[in-house]
Amino acid sequence: MKIEGIHYGLTLMYSYLLPFFEIKETSNGFIFAKKYGVLKGLKCTFHEDSLLTICDASSVSSLEKRHITSLLGLDKTVLFKQLSSFSEDNLIGEITLMFSPLDAENIFKTILLSRNTDYFTNTIRWVKDLLEGIDISRTYSSYIPKMLKQFNEHLPGIDFLSLNSNSIRQLLEIRHIGAKTVSALLLHGYGNTLYAPVDRHFSKLLSLRFAISEPLKKYCMENAMECLNCRHGLKCKYGISMKTFGDYNGVIQSISYIASRLERKPSELESILLKNRRTYKRLTKIVKDLVEKFNKDFSQKISR
Repeated sequence: MKIEGIHYGLTLMYSYLLPFFEIKETSNGFIFAKKYGVLKGLKCTFHEDSLLTICDASSVSSLEKRHITSLLGLDKTVLFKQLSSFSEDNLIGEITLMFSPLDAENIFKTILLSRNTDYFTNTIRWVKDLLEGIDISRTYSSYIPKMLKQFNEHLPGIDFLSLNSNSIRQLLEIRHIGAKTVSALLLHGYGNTLYAPVDRHFSKLLSLRFAISEPLKKYCMENAMECLNCRHGLKCKYGISMKTFGDYNGVIQSISYIASRLERKPSELESILLKNRRTYKRLTKIVKDLVEKFNKDFSQKISR
């Protein structure tokens, strides 16, 4: 299977599916092989200079092969290219969104393990051990793996295959689970780009034009995270981001996150995922310009 035009280094850099893959560096890119969950055995070789990826799915069960397009982000390339057309730079069109509904429960656990810690330093290591069946609450001294054990007590009754309104409310009923966690799951687990986990960097971009506030959990539960119908939607940063960016919401937030990572010193794994960092540092300006454009358009719309 040959895929052209997708930078899987940048795509994996922000993906909660990254720990599910084994990464091996090559002279001009890397090999990424699915080691855990659905499509286990899928092996792809990414060439950074040509953006050419060759995938071998011969070890994957025939029943699972229909999920390849979502896992590799082939379902979302059009959306990123459409967003790229709003900019004079085509860089965004090289990125996509990898998602996997059948891995959603473990993606949810990955999201929980990414809280208040560095994703590349700690989360990836914790998740890999978790997927190997290791009790990470005992192995690691950090409170984050220990908290996961408490969350696990609430998960058996939740339907992660569909994640309907009832399931979303069940998640929100869990203490310390809020809009950010559920939005991240809807985006990275199910590919719903209407949702975006609004982090500090994204909040800063939104606040350039709007006075934003934190979500109120009672409204999130009342509306099952359907922010477009929420009475608090024009005050809450989740409602504002969704109304401002629409189906590009999760896309713009994802690119914003990548841009913020590129401003830091790269981890060893990030240096493998992206060798030519200088070229992509202009993502910061691209994102800022896009956010300003959408913010301005939405501001004019609501002032009429």
